[in-house]
Amino acid sequence: MTSKPVDLPADLAGAYLALLSEREMLQAERDVVVAERDTVVAERDIAVAQAANAQAWGGSHRRL
Repeated sequence: MTSKPVDLPADLAGAYLALLSEREMLQAERDVVVAERDTVVAERDIAVAQAANAQAWGGSHRRL
C-alpha cells in the first residue's frame, strides 16, 4: 500500500511530491523522444518509397 503525502511527515511529503514531479517530467521527455522516433521512422519510410519509385521510374524509362 502506498502512503499519500498527507500521511507522511512534511519532509517526506515534500520529497514524495518532488519525485512525482520528476516522474511527470521524465514521462513528458519520453513522450517527446517517442514522437521524434516516430517522425524519423516516417521520414525513413518516405525516403524508401521515393527511392523505390525512382528506381521503378528509372527502370521503365530505360525500356522506352
